[in-house]
Amino acid sequence: MALMRLRRSVRAIVLDEGDRVLLCRFVLPKPTGPIVVWAAPGGGVERGESVLAALQRELREIAGYRGTDLFSPRDLATPLAALIDGRAPGAVVRLGR
Repeated sequence: MALMRLRRSVRAIVLDEGDRVLLCRFVLPKPTGPIVVWAAPGGGVERGESVLAALQRELREIAGYRGTDLFSPRDLATPLAALIDGRAPGAVVRLGR
């Protein structure tokens, strides 16, 4: 069994005005044929890069996002229900254009 290499990464849940979720289509080449995977936009955090800077860069690279509003990173242990109904701490972060 091959060892899996882990890296720090970021993902964003991006909603438009109609509450539609942005997903990216990834095609993974395999010897038996390509596998198509849909995932939230994001990617690896570079050495010396903050998670917020990485998220901003990934959204620009993958999705062409040029907006300024992102929610700040939250504790990964926060229950999903608390994130959904707004009980989790967090604030909108202005990233600049």
